[in-house]
Amino acid sequence: MTIFKAKHHVTFACQIRHVIGTRIIFCVALLSIAVFISSSVDFLSAFQQTKTALDFRAHSLSDYIVAQALINNTDAIKAELEDTGKQLPGLSFSWISTKNVPTSPELRWIFPFHWQYDYPISDHDGIIYGEMQVSGSYFYDHVILEQLLIKLSLLLFFSACIFMVLKPLNREIPQQLFIDPILDVLAILRNRSTMKNNPNLAEEFQDIQDKINELLEEVSNHSKIIALEKIAVQVAHDIRSPLLVLTRILSDLTPLPEKKRIDARHAIQRVTDIANNLLTQYKNKDAEIMLSAEPIAMMLESILSEKRIQADELSVTIELNIPNDAYNTFVQVDIAGFKRVISNLLNNAIEAVRNKKGLIAISLSKHNEKIVVSVQDNGCGIPKEKLPAVLEGESFGKNGGSGLGLPYAVKKISEWKGDYSLTSEIDTGTLFEIILPEIQAAEWFADTIQIMPGGIIVVLDDDNYIHEIWDQRFPKSFLKQHNISLLHFNNPQDFILFFDGRNIENITFLLDYKIGSSEETGLSLAAKCNIGKYSLLVTSRYEDNEIRESCKALGMKIIPKYFAEHIPIFITSKKSQAQTEVVFIDDDKTIAEIWEESAKDAGITLSIFHDPDDFIRLLNCFSKKTLIYIDSSLGKNLKGEDIAKILHEKGYTNIILASGYPKSHFQHVTWVKDVIEKNPPWG
Repeated sequence: MTIFKAKHHVTFACQIRHVIGTRIIFCVALLSIAVFISSSVDFLSAFQQTKTALDFRAHSLSDYIVAQALINNTDAIKAELEDTGKQLPGLSFSWISTKNVPTSPELRWIFPFHWQYDYPISDHDGIIYGEMQVSGSYFYDHVILEQLLIKLSLLLFFSACIFMVLKPLNREIPQQLFIDPILDVLAILRNRSTMKNNPNLAEEFQDIQDKINELLEEVSNHSKIIALEKIAVQVAHDIRSPLLVLTRILSDLTPLPEKKRIDARHAIQRVTDIANNLLTQYKNKDAEIMLSAEPIAMMLESILSEKRIQADELSVTIELNIPNDAYNTFVQVDIAGFKRVISNLLNNAIEAVRNKKGLIAISLSKHNEKIVVSVQDNGCGIPKEKLPAVLEGESFGKNGGSGLGLPYAVKKISEWKGDYSLTSEIDTGTLFEIILPEIQAAEWFADTIQIMPGGIIVVLDDDNYIHEIWDQRFPKSFLKQHNISLLHFNNPQDFILFFDGRNIENITFLLDYKIGSSEETGLSLAAKCNIGKYSLLVTSRYEDNEIRESCKALGMKIIPKYFAEHIPIFITSKKSQAQTEVVFIDDDKTIAEIWEESAKDAGITLSIFHDPDDFIRLLNCFSKKTLIYIDSSLGKNLKGEDIAKILHEKGYTNIILASGYPKSHFQHVTWVKDVIEKNPPWG
């Protein structure tokens, strides 16, 4: 018996010590990896800084070397390079008179701790005269070496501390907390005489057993477990499609074009939104869901790009039908909830058609200020008598389905002040329609691109796919007809070089948000160059509230990348606008349409602007005598009388306020010609 006890004692202790020892090694390994990564970043940064400095130095020497090379004065070149090397201790400069050199500067690693920089010397015609070589060591920069030694010292210090603190516990913790108590209990249980001679001890063990059984029963019946089970089912129901997309796209990560990058980003965001919403609802069931004005066509495009990947796996065709006039349509919803509803409806449709040649059609239409989203499939259908039960959560025709999709959709549609309809026929298919009220476009949204003839369009994006889209939107015939230049840039450096010192009043900038691996973004460049009011941010991250707020602060608007292929483009002709008789500024599109129809009937040429910034940007195209009607309440907390004062100071005197307030309300506004009601002044 004693031997048996000692054997188990040693085995159990060794197992626990092994676990603790493994964690000690893991901690040290993590520290080592952190030091390695930090040092690698320092070396790479220094490597890049060295190349930048050498590029600058070589460029400054290039003209002198070319001049000397033309007269074969290689001694002067070598002397100049030797003087340069003396100014930079640790670096060796040399000259190679050959034409077989790289066509662009190169910085190469020479194992193990050296590098060589090759810079071809050429004139403006591209004729190469030779090569300047610079060689050096990674450790010529003493700061980097000192940082590396400090990090290694800290690594050794913390590793020693970990061993000194945790190693003694390797024996004490298992012995005191696990081994000794367990062996004591085993000894008592084996010694039956002890149990018989001590009835209180037997009762204590029975009490422990009863308490454990009671706790297990409480856990099994607890309502929180039921809630967690429902949440787990919902999570499994919702993240299936996004995770499939990530699996497919990440398998083809290199190179990753913009289209796939957008799909991956939206899928990841969807998973994040689903998790966040579930956590919010679980922690605070009464939490209010924030609604916002969102472009419904763009949300459908993003969710369809995800679902098509899932459908391809099952040989299911998904069609999306959006008329051109619906791409700038907005509804009041929460983004995560809307995408989840559409995803659930599509999951149901895919399940219904997967055993036949499946076709799913999603359509967007407008009827009497209502937006209708239709999801129709040619699947197995649902019996009419089953439709009420399906809307209540009963699953039909699905293997292992949870039936949660339609009840959730009905609940969310109600929150959005909308309506729905469900029709189905066996062996024909199912049609689910979401009917939502149309609202005014969000202020961050760019619904048009306005360009003046003779102007310049500058596109900054790191992906060729987007450049191809803009080439299609601005064909050569269009550019030639209106004397417009289209310039493409793939990186911030070339963009800044183009921008430096240039008059930008006639330029329209189309900027991507994230530009490759650069730290600069379209927003930071717009702020740095002070071109916000001349720029449009073309990005797939239009749903990010921080980006929306940043654009608002810079006076920029956003073009979602899905909208780039459809956004209307207008040429603002100086000649035609100089002849414009009337300008009307009002953020209410319904009122603007009334004025437009009335002006057309009266034979009056009317230019309408929903945002005063758009009019001010094109102000130099309008005559000082232009008759300007402007609404008093323009949204965004803007007052028409304040805009009128700005226009008056610029020399525009024919300004009339169109307002529902009486004239007496504007007695202090002396810079306007008159105050009228909101109705058009012509019959």
